[in-house]
Amino acid sequence: MDPPAVARRTARRSATALAQLHLAGLDFRGSRANALSVDGWRPLYEHLQRARANEVQRDLEAVPRGRARASRSGPGRGDLPEGVIHADLFPDNVFFLGDKLSGLIDFYFACTDALAYDVAVCLNAWCFETDHSYNVTKGQSLLQAYAAVRPLVGRRSATRCRCSRAARPCASC
Repeated sequence: MDPPAVARRTARRSATALAQLHLAGLDFRGSRANALSVDGWRPLYEHLQRARANEVQRDLEAVPRGRARASRSGPGRGDLPEGVIHADLFPDNVFFLGDKLSGLIDFYFACTDALAYDVAVCLNAWCFETDHSYNVTKGQSLLQAYAAVRPLVGRRSATRCRCSRAARPCASC
């Protein structure tokens, strides 16, 4: 089996399941804030002792300030549809039996936020290679699979990459 083709298929199937999850949650009236969204970064940063951030990675101290500027210049929350999101759909939270997706796990971070945030998490989790390069083919495949179930149209499509930039730049931005 061709490993890149398998990786694209698993990313596509995960995106399909994510879109189905988003549609299934449309009528859910409960709400839970996303502690890891933009609003949660500053308190998290302060909690992790800003003075020692550069010990973890050089120039890390400046990152939250840059992220805050990006969030202020990006779309307003009202511009993006919100709903129930998984918020942690990384490959280790998706089970397959053979070639068939059999389950999603780890809903610990599930919350209410922009659906595009969840798509951005998936792009970052599934479409970067071990050398940290963005796999455009896999990213396009993932987005096409998601859009086949829940279309990304109009402003949602235009703002998709802005959400991804909050986590990591995407090659198509």
